[in-house]
Amino acid sequence: MIDLQSGSPWETVTLTSLGRDKGIFTSILQEARALAVQKSAGKTLLFNAWGTEWKQFGTGRNKRPLESVLLPPGLGERLHADVVEFTKSQQWYLERGIPYRRGYLLYGPPGCGKSSFIFALAGSLNYNLALLNLNDKGLTDDRLNALLAVVPPRCIILLEDVDAAFSKEREQKNTYSVTFSGLLNALDGVASTEERVIFMTTNHLERLDAALIRPGRVDVKLEVGYATPQQMKGMFLRFFPTAEREAEQFVAAVHRAQTKRAAQGLSANLSMAELQGYFLVHKHSIVTALSHADTIHDTQKQTAVAASFVSSIRAAAAASSSPAATSAAAASSSASPDAAAPGDVECVTAVPDAPVDHAAVRLIQQRIEAEEAAAEAAAKNDKSAQR
Repeated sequence: MIDLQSGSPWETVTLTSLGRDKGIFTSILQEARALAVQKSAGKTLLFNAWGTEWKQFGTGRNKRPLESVLLPPGLGERLHADVVEFTKSQQWYLERGIPYRRGYLLYGPPGCGKSSFIFALAGSLNYNLALLNLNDKGLTDDRLNALLAVVPPRCIILLEDVDAAFSKEREQKNTYSVTFSGLLNALDGVASTEERVIFMTTNHLERLDAALIRPGRVDVKLEVGYATPQQMKGMFLRFFPTAEREAEQFVAAVHRAQTKRAAQGLSANLSMAELQGYFLVHKHSIVTALSHADTIHDTQKQTAVAASFVSSIRAAAAASSSPAATSAAAASSSASPDAAAPGDVECVTAVPDAPVDHAAVRLIQQRIEAEEAAAEAAAKNDKSAQR
């Protein structure tokens, strides 16, 4: 790290020793390097622009498995294969006189996994991320060129929400320093650097100037859209891994809800962020996740349903501590064998806005322990507290 005014280092460390053996300095440096590598092992480091240099932000984040980001079938694999091929093709580019750089643009609605996939991709390639904010008021054309020239090795450069950087509102307010022509020249001008991978994201492809996304600046454009049925099923199985049949039922229920909303002229699309939020609310019960799929667009109702379910589980745990309640539960189980079938959720599904049958929920709850381990633990804790 250097002082941007004078160009001198902020700090200098001088090592001295008696004798002529310099090996001790080499061993110290090697040990320091090994400790630094060990500290960052298994992590993706993040770098932010600081002056005309890059500064590590925090201590890094744990690498995210590429398969943990659910994208439309084939899209993630295609993008990963393209980046891998590029990183192995430097000599091919040099022999043909083609600038060795690659630009990618991921576009689509917010919350659909664009930035998450880029982070996971960097981890899978053992790359780090250099985050560049074009809205930084101190970012000038010269500083932008300087930053792109000194990107840390094995780093993917990420420009998020590029559509917002040069909007008409920002032009009128003149709240930024970097110019559009400066960005174009930095990406693909005479002085632009090579050996780099740049990812850009946008929620509004139509707002981008054609000059910004032409080949040479953006070589690959991919849409990351709303959740597909395959993604919905994958998300369901992420929370309830063994419930294959129930996952199909969930997708069908969401499809019916989307069709109904579309007929009413309402938005029926779901982003992956919205879908994940729904399952986080219903993570303790496959029953409520299925029986309230028709309310997936109603965040407030989801929260109320989840709170009601948790209350019913706690009440059931409290009631089961008495001998009378235990006998009643046994009688109910013997009288309704179909309701107690493993994985059978039909008994509490289907009627929209109908009150949940708490007795049926309790019976099913006892037979899907693998999917509701957290709810079972909460019930045991409440039971112990009451004793």
